[in-house]
Amino acid sequence: MNSITVREATMADRPLVIQLAKRAARVHSRLEIGDTDDWLDGRPFLLAIARGRLWGFILCTLYHSQRALLRGVGLVDDWSMRAYLETLLPPTLDRLRSQHITSLVYIGNDRWLTDPLLRDWNFSIQNSVVTYTKKDLSIPTRGNQQVHVRPAQSGDFPALVALDGATFDPLWRNASQTFAHALENLPYFVVAELAGQTVGYLFSNRQENIGHLNRVAVHPDYQGLGIGARLLAEAIEFFRMEKVKVITLNTQKDNAVSQRLYRRLGFQPMGEEALVLKRDLAL
Repeated sequence: MNSITVREATMADRPLVIQLAKRAARVHSRLEIGDTDDWLDGRPFLLAIARGRLWGFILCTLYHSQRALLRGVGLVDDWSMRAYLETLLPPTLDRLRSQHITSLVYIGNDRWLTDPLLRDWNFSIQNSVVTYTKKDLSIPTRGNQQVHVRPAQSGDFPALVALDGATFDPLWRNASQTFAHALENLPYFVVAELAGQTVGYLFSNRQENIGHLNRVAVHPDYQGLGIGARLLAEAIEFFRMEKVKVITLNTQKDNAVSQRLYRRLGFQPMGEEALVLKRDLAL
């Protein structure tokens, strides 16, 4: 391909990106690209343009002060994957490094993308994620009724960052900016308190008639007290009021404790797994 140009996306590029995302065979998107209002919140968001045509895009979102998620990938059907990655991935990595990002994470099961990332671009498998779904909105248990569940506030962020630090491996910890984004953009974000202590939280999203539980967290010192069940029950009740038809969530394959809780609340595994890949940006 001759005279290819790589540049940052602008809002004016949105129709072209949406068109490519809808028509191309090789598209990975955790963006809900046609509906989200924060289309350009992620950086970098690079486009490859040649002869007036959009050939591909790549979008990364900062989900932690030191980590980024490979959130959107797409290329036209007549462009090779090797050429696409050689064109767009190096400038993306350079931009992330300039923002002091130390690692780039991909979550998905697109073999056309995972194979070259693992083979040629120094990504490694960290874990895998399984998806659960709930097709009825029954609530088998209400959990611990002594737990106070309330809407999250910006003043909760330091406690939530500390809770994540105690609960999750570094790969999965959220930073304050992630909680700020969730509070501003997501329809449901609550905090659980017990005896005046912040012991858990949950935030979720909705796309049309599907509700998605983005994160359910309970401090390890308070697990086994019905707090997770209480958070899930409250979220299901919210989605019932919103008239959604299906609720989904993702969890690590090796997180047996959480999966038992989800099954107890009526969630069932879909039988699909997504790989979790990571690249250290020092490489």
